[in-house]
Amino acid sequence: MDDADGAEWLFDLLIAGSAEAYREFAEEVYELTLDLAAVQAVFDLTPLTQEIVSALNPEVTLGGLAKDIAQIGYPTTG
Repeated sequence: MDDADGAEWLFDLLIAGSAEAYREFAEEVYELTLDLAAVQAVFDLTPLTQEIVSALNPEVTLGGLAKDIAQIGYPTTG
């Protein structure tokens, strides 16, 4: 089956719906290594901590994400 536009690959990612699948996708597309526990924490909607944020991107601070976190309605307390 021809997947010239990548739709099948992205659809497979959505169906998988797992932290492992997203980590694999991100590592392939963005050429980086992600901590599976941090990705899983986001999938579980665990309130973000600086430790989780730093595991995903050491150049980003939790405070720097505050507006984005509020905008998307990500939970802030456990």
